[in-house]
Amino acid sequence: MANYFFARTKRRVRAAFAKARFQGYLQKAHFLRLAGVCFLLACTLFSSSSPLVQSNEIEDGKGGEQSQSLVAGAKENSFEAAEPEWPKLRDDAPEFPTVSAKAVLVKDSKTGKTLYERNSTERIAPASLVKIMTALVGLDKYSLEDELVVSESCLSGLEGKAQMNLQAGERVKAGTLLYGLLLQSAADAACVLARDPENMLDDYRGNEQLFVENMNQKAWELGLRNTRFQNVIGVDEEEQYSTAADLLHLAQVAMENPIFRKIVGTKEINLHNAANPPTQWHYVQNTNELLVPELEVTGVKTGTTTNAGECLLVSWLWKIREIYAVLLGSEKDQRFAESRKIIDWVNSSFVANPSPR
Repeated sequence: MANYFFARTKRRVRAAFAKARFQGYLQKAHFLRLAGVCFLLACTLFSSSSPLVQSNEIEDGKGGEQSQSLVAGAKENSFEAAEPEWPKLRDDAPEFPTVSAKAVLVKDSKTGKTLYERNSTERIAPASLVKIMTALVGLDKYSLEDELVVSESCLSGLEGKAQMNLQAGERVKAGTLLYGLLLQSAADAACVLARDPENMLDDYRGNEQLFVENMNQKAWELGLRNTRFQNVIGVDEEEQYSTAADLLHLAQVAMENPIFRKIVGTKEINLHNAANPPTQWHYVQNTNELLVPELEVTGVKTGTTTNAGECLLVSWLWKIREIYAVLLGSEKDQRFAESRKIIDWVNSSFVANPSPR
């Protein structure tokens, strides 16, 4: 392209000079002097364009040995990051266990290596795994000591949903609500966090809608392009969906928050309202049945709805790493047993680190 441009420019300049000379605008001496200057200028421009041509050739994969040295070990025209080597699957590793879940993803948090996946980018109803994002937006909005009032409207329509048995008019700290939200998957706690009522008679549905918008904005900021929220509880709605890949990434981000990590690692706790002395107590128990010492589980969250089936996002310590696994759409009463199988499979099937040299 540069050679063509230079040749065309040279022809045009030569024609213009010939025309000027023919019309008497240039004397021979002036013509020679000006032609020499233009020739030097053209040579300078051509030489400065050469590195650009070489650079483009390298980017296009046509730079010969020089371009090959820049991408040694990479496939031609491939710009995807190579899959991390570790943890490495053992040669004698058993097959991945049979599970009923529609979508499965297992990842090493230290290197980001995918240890197993099935339908991990398929959009599926996320059930109460939505409350992971509800908690993150709540942590953005409140301090743990902020006090909120439980409105009567927040307690209506929650029949059949998990609750921490809040009472209308009760004043509760945000930290208490977060424990109820993440341990007991309490829908009443989610409602109070989202609506932020000033007194028990207020019905701030507009606040709840704004809270959901904030959840979607945060999902976008985190790069969760296959996730959409329509409520803070996780009840099935047509346009509320996520994927195993998005939810696992969301969980990893959430676990970077020490408050969130501490809460989801708590097996049970007795909470009270903000009155001094307390007048209401709320015992909440973690719905994650895998929080037992022998598994070294660190979190994260359960979820169940009609459309979503049984869901579980679990993290555990293995060697010097933390592993995450998400199961979406498991059959009834299968998610914990299936997750145990996955934990055992990872722990026995992979080599954590390179052998010492």
